[in-house]
Amino acid sequence: MNSCLFLILRIIWFVCIGLPVGWFCIHIGWLLMLTIIGIPFTIWIYNRIPMIMTLQMDVEDRYKLKLRENEVFQGIDEQYSMLIRIPYFILIGWWFSLLWINIAYFFSASIIGVPIGFWMFNRLPLVIFLTQS
Repeated sequence: MNSCLFLILRIIWFVCIGLPVGWFCIHIGWLLMLTIIGIPFTIWIYNRIPMIMTLQMDVEDRYKLKLRENEVFQGIDEQYSMLIRIPYFILIGWWFSLLWINIAYFFSASIIGVPIGFWMFNRLPLVIFLTQS
């Protein structure tokens, strides 16, 4: 019974609050990304987009839950060199990420596109900074 009520609450939250607040947050995060000082805040905001839009647990809580369930942590794949990532961000990542974010948001705003939209949100670090996760 409680999980059914929580699901209904999450749906109401997503439609009434999550979509408009999520739109605001992804664009504020993108604007912050344009400054060197704002990049950590952008990453912090983008890691919380699923929580902001759907009340889903944030990244740290999911990681702690996995550790509690005794799952083996596989580690992060090998990253691209900073010599590749910095020029990529300067030439492509900053403008392509705005396009990517807006497409992800519009997928998320449709019932059919929600899974695709959140898949795209989860790929933001790769799109912006070529960061493997």
